[in-house]
Amino acid sequence: MKKYLSNNKIIKLKINFISITMTTIFILILIYTFKIMIIDKETYEELLHIKTSKIYKGSEAPRGNIYDRNGILLVGNESIPIIKYTKTNLTNKEEIELASDIAKNIEIDYTNVTKTMIKEYIYNTNKEELLNRITDKIKKQYENRKITNEEYKEIILENITEEEINNISEQEKKTAYLYYIMNIGYRYEDKIIKSEKVTEEEIKYVENSQNLYIDYIYKRTYPYGETLKSIFGNVGSIQEEDLEYYLEQGYFRNDLVGTSYLEEEYETYLRGTPYTYRITSDGKRETVTEMKKGNDLYLTIDINLQLEIEQILEEQMIKTKGEQNTTYFNKNYIIIGDAYTGSIYAFIGKMITYNGEYSFIDNSLGLITDAITPGSSIKGASHLVGYSTGAITYGQKITDGCIKIKNVDEKCSWKNLGVIDDLEALKYSSNYYQFVTAIKIGKGNYRYNLPLTLDKTGFDTYRKVFNALGLGVQTGIDLPYENIGFQGNDEYVLSLLDFPIGQYDNYTPIQMFQYISTIYNNGTRVAPHLANYVKDDTETIYEYERNVVGGVNIKEQDFLRVKEGLRMVMESGGTGYGYINLKYNPIGKTGTAQSFIDTNIDGKIDTETISKSFVGIADGITFIVLSPNISDRKTSYTSSSNKKITKTISDLYFEKYKKTQ
Repeated sequence: MKKYLSNNKIIKLKINFISITMTTIFILILIYTFKIMIIDKETYEELLHIKTSKIYKGSEAPRGNIYDRNGILLVGNESIPIIKYTKTNLTNKEEIELASDIAKNIEIDYTNVTKTMIKEYIYNTNKEELLNRITDKIKKQYENRKITNEEYKEIILENITEEEINNISEQEKKTAYLYYIMNIGYRYEDKIIKSEKVTEEEIKYVENSQNLYIDYIYKRTYPYGETLKSIFGNVGSIQEEDLEYYLEQGYFRNDLVGTSYLEEEYETYLRGTPYTYRITSDGKRETVTEMKKGNDLYLTIDINLQLEIEQILEEQMIKTKGEQNTTYFNKNYIIIGDAYTGSIYAFIGKMITYNGEYSFIDNSLGLITDAITPGSSIKGASHLVGYSTGAITYGQKITDGCIKIKNVDEKCSWKNLGVIDDLEALKYSSNYYQFVTAIKIGKGNYRYNLPLTLDKTGFDTYRKVFNALGLGVQTGIDLPYENIGFQGNDEYVLSLLDFPIGQYDNYTPIQMFQYISTIYNNGTRVAPHLANYVKDDTETIYEYERNVVGGVNIKEQDFLRVKEGLRMVMESGGTGYGYINLKYNPIGKTGTAQSFIDTNIDGKIDTETISKSFVGIADGITFIVLSPNISDRKTSYTSSSNKKITKTISDLYFEKYKKTQ
């Protein structure tokens, strides 16, 4: 019995404890609810408004500047005044009166005014008269909410006649257009009234207006004109296909962004951040974020070197056009940069035109987009294929000659070179040596004037090494839209003989830069680059680091052997002798290519030309000089312009600029 009473007491205590606890919790909830709903009501309403209110974009911010490696301005900003309207609590009548006054004092282009805009103007200036045209039946339907506000207004607008639309004055058309601009979009967003060619008189008028103000947009400026302008890229509106991406990154729909090349590649750093605001619950504007200018981009380019070489190139191109058989010559490319780091110091593409006098067009984009027949300048890569497959051995000698295949024209070196070894094959640029190597790689069995069968996989063998060196693939340069060149279709297997002498696949100038630099680096393929570092107002926030994008699985001694042959190219008797002063320890390779062009722009190749090329490195600096279609094919004469340019610019670099890099 006692045990029973004890248990009952315990249960009663537990029930009381639970009751007291629940009551306490309930009282606390009531107190907290009272605090939220009564005491802190305004605070939480404001927090709710902040969380749910829209963030609006204020004035544009200038993008970051672009400088050369020495801090010389290459791309800046020009502030352009624009006129904006801040919408307040004006009535429709007051707003139309303001629009009319603006139309009298600010010159705008109103050719885009539409009937809809004019009808809206007539509706707001003659509303009572238009309402009198509505039948009682329609009015009753509206009063009984059988017709919505939008439907009712549309019926009213439909009663405006063509005659009334056509009879409004020019001043009223301007007013109608301005009234439309003043009311388009979100209510709290400021509206752009005029965005270009704002005059001093208009600025004075705006300064005396309560609802108008002067803001600024920023236009890119280029102190050096067209030099490198295409590489800098453009700034424009966000494209529809990119809109989702930019919105996710915190951009506004009407933001301006980099749309090509360096402006696009470094958009994240260059973009300026506009100030943003929200509208508070009492209708006031509250700043959310302050305006911030974009960060500044510093390039590896030396603009003074660039300009000097451009002048040298233009003068030489004019001289070349005065030579015989240069009908189709109109382009030249030059790249100078660091072979080890990939830093580019000069990046030049020029097109020459004639219309009474010679003029030039910047064609820097061609350095990453134009596919050029390289000729013998890629034989360093071809030798590496030979060494790595065993098709060439060190010191291997052959007697230079010609290849004759049945029903195929004879294929020879540029002259009979006699007995040569692998190094001399590079020094004197033997085609025959490459033919013999290609036949081995293609598993062929050559007999004079008999058919020759080659294994198609030979193309893959060559391209595997060529790609690893940077030929026929994207180099990784910090520019979008890089071309990979042109690749043959391999259907005609005897074209394998043309591959190692640079008469088959075509490559871009930047690929040629990476190829010879990769050989210099013993197979380490480094991405060429134009960006050096990025600075904000106070410090460096980004610095480009040497970017290794690949390598070649070939023995280092094979690279050393090729470089020895390329060194001999530059010495007395070599095809590159005189291109670069020997005191700068150059290696290099020249190329003379049989090339073809479409002269009447009908999509068909119809004319044979000669292209000249040089790729080389001296004291760690890479020089690329490419002169496509420099001579006509109709005679044996070819211009020496390529050699003169290389000699002049290499001397200039080492005598004047080497110490500044």
